[in-house]
Amino acid sequence: MKVHKSINGLMRVLDNHLFLLNLSVENHAKHPAFFILMASELRTLVCKGKDHEDILVYLIKLFNFDISEYFKGKKSLSRFLHDKEIVLEKKSYSNLSFIKIMAAHSGEYIHVRKDTDSRFILGNQLQINGVSLLNKQLLCIAKDILHISRAFIEYANRLTKSEFKEIEDAYNKSVKQ
Repeated sequence: MKVHKSINGLMRVLDNHLFLLNLSVENHAKHPAFFILMASELRTLVCKGKDHEDILVYLIKLFNFDISEYFKGKKSLSRFLHDKEIVLEKKSYSNLSFIKIMAAHSGEYIHVRKDTDSRFILGNQLQINGVSLLNKQLLCIAKDILHISRAFIEYANRLTKSEFKEIEDAYNKSVKQ
């Protein structure tokens, strides 16, 4: 039998993943393994899995939070995730696709493999201040997601008890269906 988490439980889960994402951003220069953590946490926050929701996306929708005033270019989170912003070997990727690819291939940074995707060889060879081009892009996405997340948490903390209760009631009704 599945038991659904409360809104407060979901917010604690979000906080835990944001802590780990922030840790990876702050320490990325110390060891390449922090990029593995970064990719993994981004995937958890914004990519829907077979057994889990995309926790940040889910909560932002649930709380009806408008990110446009907090995010450059007045984009929605969905638009930010689905825009084609990354090009590898003449193929365009959305931020969401890039996160999924980086999370799937992140083990290649520290494991020895006989083969790898050619896009990652080139992307890892090109470096800016000692950081591969791919990791630099991942870092930019992570910083944007942290910015959005902090704004969302501030918004959620400013809600009145009645506003929070209204969201909680709607959530409880939806999980009982």
